[in-house]
Amino acid sequence: MSPGGRTYRLYGLAVRSPLALPAPSWRGRPDVELVARRNGDLAAPDEDDRRTWFSHHRMADGSTHLRWRGLAEFLISRDGSSIGWRALAPGTQEAFRGYLLTQVLSFSLLAGGREPLHASAVAVPGGAIGFLGDCGTGKSSLTAAFLRAGHRLVTDDLLVLSRRKTGYAVEPGAARIKLYPAVARRLPVGRGPARRMTPGTTKLVLSLPGALMARRRLPLHTLYLLAPGRSVRVTRVSRAAAFLEILRDAFNTVALDRGRLARQFRFARQVASKVRIRRILYPRCLAVIDEVRDAILRDCERVRSGPASNPTP
Repeated sequence: MSPGGRTYRLYGLAVRSPLALPAPSWRGRPDVELVARRNGDLAAPDEDDRRTWFSHHRMADGSTHLRWRGLAEFLISRDGSSIGWRALAPGTQEAFRGYLLTQVLSFSLLAGGREPLHASAVAVPGGAIGFLGDCGTGKSSLTAAFLRAGHRLVTDDLLVLSRRKTGYAVEPGAARIKLYPAVARRLPVGRGPARRMTPGTTKLVLSLPGALMARRRLPLHTLYLLAPGRSVRVTRVSRAAAFLEILRDAFNTVALDRGRLARQFRFARQVASKVRIRRILYPRCLAVIDEVRDAILRDCERVRSGPASNPTP
């Protein structure tokens, strides 16, 4: 079945899709094609898995089957170049796109040898800065604070790095940000109505205008590891600690074959040694979010010559 539609560019992939995607159009050859499938066209896993919220299966031909119960299912080819999809219920379009634009595309990235991170990034003078941390540490809230100050979004939730001669660059993601209602009220960004991400959460998806999006890859300036603290301060990070944080913040945690794990370790080691990495500590409350943003900007300004390595303290 021909996928039709248009080709978009996001996370460094050219994606041909019959669905409109929140990303710029692309005229080149697609790396990934989305194909709508009918009932029965997708390989079905065991019946017992239909009662679980999420199921993941590696099929005999090397393809990957994903299902979110009552929302959608996907079949990703072994090389990641084809994604068959089927919505399982009407009225779940936002959830469908959300999983497609993150978890599902991460399998295509992995198939192409790319290691996505669970992180967000914004544009600053000198390149892009990324925010890494556990769920609930405030990555999207801090990102929204930067957007409110006039900075552009590079990516939210899924971060993809490309190798350069002297470091890495960050690939632009989807033109959207996910925020909890209290954060969206405190840091209003986006355009149009906010939509709930999934039926089981209060988190909202906000579309962003083109003026708030980076349109091209930007050199990676610094990765900031978000951590709780009594006051706002930026500290250095050893290479060993940075290595462990990068492993911990891998986006896709279900593809765990031996080849992927070996590549993941190499990637974490390279990033820890070649990228400027700092830890930002701050109290977990929105009242200090602007102070956190300003502390990060002051730290960035200390690196006048652009991205630097991550020296051991």
